Amino acid sequence: LTLLAVVLMLDSYMLARSDEIVINGFWGIGERRYSYSDVSSIRSSMKLETAEWKRPLYVIDFKKGGRWSTRWEDRDPKELEDIMNYISQQSRVPIDRVPVLHNSDV
Repeated sequence: LTLLAVVLMLDSYMLARSDEIVINGFWGIGERRYSYSDVSSIRSSMKLETAEWKRPLYVIDFKKGGRWSTRWEDRDPKELEDIMNYISQQSRVPIDRVPVLHNSDV
């Protein structure tokens, strides 16, 4: 069981391609694909209701009910900011800077 958990954790990623967003979640098996027109909101905050963060947290909500957050992302903050700005531009959805994100959001 431990080996399975490690494999699932290592196999998580998000790709912002020119025509779609591809997500393989932290505990997920298989990819989910979204077009940029599927993005309904992008939120960002330096604060989670239970903790302060040293880098912005981002949450993307999709029109068909999916959600992805950067809570478990281990990317350089500048790289992550560039990716989120790219997704915002491609989807034409602005990044909403909110005072706090809730645990249920991430």
